[in-house]
Amino acid sequence: MRINRKGFALLAGGAAILVVGASATTLGGLTPSSLGANTTVVSGCQNGGLGVSWGTPAYSATGPTYTVNSGTITGIAAGCITSPAKQFRLDVSTGAASSLASATGSFPTSGAAPQSTAFTLSGAVDAQSITQVTLVVYG
Repeated sequence: MRINRKGFALLAGGAAILVVGASATTLGGLTPSSLGANTTVVSGCQNGGLGVSWGTPAYSATGPTYTVNSGTITGIAAGCITSPAKQFRLDVSTGAASSLASATGSFPTSGAAPQSTAFTLSGAVDAQSITQVTLVVYG
């Protein structure tokens, strides 16, 4: 079989394209991988109705002032009474500054709602300085 110059040029050009194309598929060493996304709605176990009642204030002559170091979270709804127990962190502050004291604990795991749970602050706080209570429930 005889191939003329034009045929040979076309055959050589086609081979060159195949070689370049084959080498391009290996550039970078990329391999396909899985890809996914997920969205989760975060909702609270309670939509309000929680309250805080304070323990008996103690008189401090150094102020002179009254301090509190304990209290009770009241009005815990059925959605927060679960097993395992929901955890909480409570912070008391002046509202404009950092936390004055905090408490951590667990909500009840059984019983009829509404329920309550006691807490003890990390230190005694001037009752007059507390203007904000922040409660985070998690778990």
